[in-house]
Amino acid sequence: MWLDRNRDHTSPSVQNEMLLLIVNSITRAICSNVRKSQPLMFAVMVNGIRDITSTVEVFLGFYEAVETTGRNIAAIIKDVLLRLQLPIEFLRGQTYDGAANMAGVYNAAQAIIRRDQPLAL
Repeated sequence: MWLDRNRDHTSPSVQNEMLLLIVNSITRAICSNVRKSQPLMFAVMVNGIRDITSTVEVFLGFYEAVETTGRNIAAIIKDVLLRLQLPIEFLRGQTYDGAANMAGVYNAAQAIIRRDQPLAL
């Protein structure tokens, strides 16, 4: 019905809307598959690189960080997990680049997430 109502499929606004619908559908399907996995476990990767193991990695988007403090990055991660309905209780891994605000031991994003979920190594 939506496609019938919008006859001009080449306009940028229609193309962007269609892409957004597709992205949201794919993201929901990916998160649904994660939630169905047994045992339920997942990890987050922030500014990481792909490894050669058999680990399944899925890109779920870019998120704007107004501030790059560890606290703000951790808040973004928690917000994304909440929006994707991925409970932090099942977070088992974290990877970050070497920046102190992400990977530092005390006030970096990984340390803040680890305080909330000690099993997220």
